Amino acid sequence: MNPVFHFTSSFKTWLLHSESCQRGQLIDCHHARLLIALLVILVPIGVAASALRPVLGYASVWTGYGALAIPVALVAWLAIFWLARTGRYQHGAILAIVAANLVIVVTALRRPDNLSYLLMPLLFSALLLSVQFTLRLFVVDIALMVALAAFFPEAVVVEVVIRPLTYMVIGSVLVLLANRHRDLIERLRQAALSERERMLQGVVDQLNEGLTLVDERGAVLEWNRELERITGLARAEVVGEPVWEVQQRLTPEVNMRQMEVGLAHFLRRGEQVEGPPVQQHREHNIIRQDGVVRTIEQAAFPVETASGWLVATLFRDVTEHKRAEAQRLELEVEKERMRVLSQFLEGVTHEFSTALSVIQTGVYLMQNAPDADKRAEHAQNVSRQLGYISELLAAMTTMSRLDIGTELHLNALDVNRLLRDVIARFEAQLAEKQISCDLPPDEPLPSITGDQHRLFQALGNLLANAIQYTPEGGTIRIKTYSMAGSVVIECRDSGIGISPEDLPHIFERFFRGDKARTYRQAGMGLPIARKIIELHGGRIEVKSVPDQGSTFTVFLPVPAAE
Repeated sequence: MNPVFHFTSSFKTWLLHSESCQRGQLIDCHHARLLIALLVILVPIGVAASALRPVLGYASVWTGYGALAIPVALVAWLAIFWLARTGRYQHGAILAIVAANLVIVVTALRRPDNLSYLLMPLLFSALLLSVQFTLRLFVVDIALMVALAAFFPEAVVVEVVIRPLTYMVIGSVLVLLANRHRDLIERLRQAALSERERMLQGVVDQLNEGLTLVDERGAVLEWNRELERITGLARAEVVGEPVWEVQQRLTPEVNMRQMEVGLAHFLRRGEQVEGPPVQQHREHNIIRQDGVVRTIEQAAFPVETASGWLVATLFRDVTEHKRAEAQRLELEVEKERMRVLSQFLEGVTHEFSTALSVIQTGVYLMQNAPDADKRAEHAQNVSRQLGYISELLAAMTTMSRLDIGTELHLNALDVNRLLRDVIARFEAQLAEKQISCDLPPDEPLPSITGDQHRLFQALGNLLANAIQYTPEGGTIRIKTYSMAGSVVIECRDSGIGISPEDLPHIFERFFRGDKARTYRQAGMGLPIARKIIELHGGRIEVKSVPDQGSTFTVFLPVPAAE
C-alpha cells in the first residue's frame, strides 16, 4: 500500500473518530463527524480571511477588543473538538455557536456591519441542533443587535440593526423552510425504515431457526422468537447484554474471557478463528432456564455493515432428531442382535439335533448289534458325538464371553515365542497327517501387548483350521514381520482352499463350506479367532484359491512408545 495513502487514511480515521460511532449511535456519529469536519474546514478559513483583511486594504479585526477573540477561539476550538470526539456533539455545537456569537459581537464593536455574520451561527444551529434551539438563538441575536444599537449614533443604527436583521430574517426563513423539509424527509425516511424493520422483524420471527445478531462490542442486537423457544430466554432479557454472559447462562462451562477475545478477533477481521469462541459450524448442548438439556446445531458467519462487522448465528434444535436417530440406531442394533441370536439358535439347534440324532441312532444300533465288536464300534461313534457336543458347548461359552466383552489380561508378548508354543501344541496332529509346519528363525520383532491365553487360543484355531483342511503330506508356512506399526503373522497352507462363494462367510458362526462338510467341526474356530484379534485392536484377512490353499494374515498393533 502507498505510504502516503495509508497515512492519509489513518489520519482521517483518527480525526473523525467519535465514541458515538463505537456505541452504534449512527445519527449522533454522523453529526459528530460533521461538526469535526466543519471545525477543521471553516475555522482555518475564517482565521485566514481575517488575516488577509489588512493585506487587501481593510481594517484588521484583531486589534483592540478583537484581539480577545484569538485565545477565545483557540480554547473554544479545542473544547469543541474534544466534546465531538467523546460523543457529546450537541454540547460542542452549542459551545461553537456561543463562541462564534461572542467573536462576532466583540468585532462588531469596531465594525458594526460584522453583525451580519450572526447568520452563520444561525445556519450552523439549524444544521446540527433542533428547530426550537435555532428559534431561541434568533431571538437572542435580535436582542444583541438592539442592545448594541445603544453604543452607536443614529446614523449607524441601520448598519447595526436593519441590515443584519434583514439578512437574518431572510436567512432564518430559508433555514426554517429547509428544516421543515428536512424534518419531513426524515419522518418519511424513518417511517419507511420502521415499516421495513417491522417487515424484517416479522420475517425473522417466522423463521424456523433461531437467529441472533451480535455487534462489535459483543452486545446482542437481535434474538428472534424461535430462539426464545429454544433457550427459554426472552428477547427483552438478552438484547443489549454481552453475548458471552448470555452464553454462560446457557452453557455454564463456557470460558467467557476466551469467547470475548475470540469474538473481538472475529469481528475485527471478519474471518474465522481457531478454537471454541466463534465456530462457524458446531453442535453442542445447552441448559434451558427450566433445566431441560437441548442439543443445538449452530452456524455463525460474519456480516459487514456500514458501521462495522456483525456476527449472525443461526440455531437449530436437533434434540428430537438426535433422539430419533439414537432410537433408530438402537432399533438397528436390537434387530442385529436378534438376527445374530436367531442365527446362533438356528445353528445350535441344527448342530445339537444332528449330534443327538447320530447318538440316538448309535444307541439303537449298539443295543441291536449281533456281537461285541459292532457294539464297540457304535459306542465309539456315540463317544465322538458326545465329544463334539462338549466341544460345541465350550466354543459357545467362549464366544458368549467374548461377545459380552470379557476382560483381557494384558502383558508384553513375544509373538515368535507364542507361535512356537502353538505349533508345539499341535505336533501330534501335524505328525499324524505328515504335514510339515515351518516357522523361519526368529526375526527381531517389537513386543505387543495382549492376553497370552486368548491369543494362544486364536492362533491355535487358525493352525487347527489349516491342519484340518490340508491333505496328508501337505505344508503349512508361518511367517512373521513388522509393518506400519503392527506385527504381521501369515499362515499359508497347501490345503483344499475356499471357493469365492464361501470366502465372505467363513467368519460367520457355525458356517462350514461345502468341501468342509466331510469334516465334523463346530464351525466356531474362525469366528472366535477373529473376535479375539479384534478385541486386541487388530484385524484378520484371508486370501484363497480353490485347490491351491489359503493364506490367513493377522495384524496386531504395536503399542506406541511413550
